[in-house]
Amino acid sequence: MAFPSLEGMSYSTESGEPILGGSIGINRVLMFFRENSWKQRREEWELFVVNTYSMLRNVFKSGMSVNEAIRALDTDMELLTTYYEAYAHQFNNEQAHMLFIVPDYSKIPSEYLREHTGQKLEFEQLYKAIAKKLPQVKTDVSSLPNLTRHIAPCTTRIPHHQLATYIRQDYGHVRRVLLLDNCAIDLHVHRRITAVVTLIESYTGAVKHLPDFGTKINCEARIPFNICTHRLFGDSVHLKPLVTGRKRTELMELANKNKWYLKTAYEIAREARTIDAGLTDEVLNSLDL
Repeated sequence: MAFPSLEGMSYSTESGEPILGGSIGINRVLMFFRENSWKQRREEWELFVVNTYSMLRNVFKSGMSVNEAIRALDTDMELLTTYYEAYAHQFNNEQAHMLFIVPDYSKIPSEYLREHTGQKLEFEQLYKAIAKKLPQVKTDVSSLPNLTRHIAPCTTRIPHHQLATYIRQDYGHVRRVLLLDNCAIDLHVHRRITAVVTLIESYTGAVKHLPDFGTKINCEARIPFNICTHRLFGDSVHLKPLVTGRKRTELMELANKNKWYLKTAYEIAREARTIDAGLTDEVLNSLDL
C-alpha cells in the first residue's frame, strides 16, 4: 500500500502544502503520516483511534443536512484510512488497527457540562442525528489485508471509560495509541490503559504527549493534565470550570508562579484552596474521570 501520488494535486496559496482532499481539518494529519513514514525508523503507533465527534467538527457548516455531513465524514474516514494504512505499511507492520469511536457525551452528568447555544447547539443536534445512523455495536467496516478497521459506539458510560474497555479487551497487545480527538475529557483514557497515548490535533497535525495534555484545558498557564486541573479550569468543549472570573485569573497566576507542572494533583488541590476554600477533595473528585 503506497501513499497517493501528489501529481496533479492543488496546492494551498497560503501554506504551499498540497491539498489532499477531504476537510481542511485532516489535511495536516494526512501530511503527518506521509512525512513521518520516512522520517521515523519504526512505527510509533499500532492503534489509531479517531473520534467521529471531532471529525464532524472538522466538516460542520451551519445548515448542513445529515446526509451532507455523512458524505463528508465518509470522505475523511476513507482518507485517514488510506494514509494510516500506507504509513503502517512502510514499517512492514503485519497488522495495524483503526478504531472510529462514536461517543455519547450526554453520559456525563448534566451539572458538569457546558450549555450549548447557537451554532454549537446546531452542531450537537446534527451529531446526535448522525450517531443514530451509525452502528450501535462495535462493527467491522471493511478491514483491509494489513489493517483492521472498526467503528464502535461509546454510549453506555462516560465515553473514555468505554474506549478504555475496548482497548484493554480488543487491543491488549498494543503498546502505543494515537488519538485524533478534540475533546479534552477523552484524554483521561491514558490512566485506564497500559498503552501510551499520544494526541494528534486536527488542523495543525501537531502531536502532543502526556506532558503537553494540559494545553487542552488551559493555554494561559503551564499545568499538568489531571482530574484536579481539569475540574478547576474545565475545557472549551464539554466541562464547565469550577473557578471563573477573578479567582480563575488568580489560579492561573498561582499555577505559573508555583510551577504546577512539577506538582502532584494533591499539591495543586491544596494550593488551589488558598484561593477558594470550597475546592475540597470531595468537590474536585465528584466526577468520575
